[in-house]
Amino acid sequence: MEQIDRLGLYARGKEWQAIKAETADQLKTSTSYEESLALLQPALAIAGGKHSFILK
Repeated sequence: MEQIDRLGLYARGKEWQAIKAETADQLKTSTSYEESLALLQPALAIAGGKHSFILK
């Protein structure tokens, strides 16, 4: 989340702040890598748009 927040082209504004907080809370209870990836995707889509992805 820190890198997405720092490097995301669109990581600003109310929508980003809301998804960032929600995702951070959800990641605290994530129990697997796959679950964490799924949780990060919506935040990444908002912060980076089509320019961002996670390599698996």
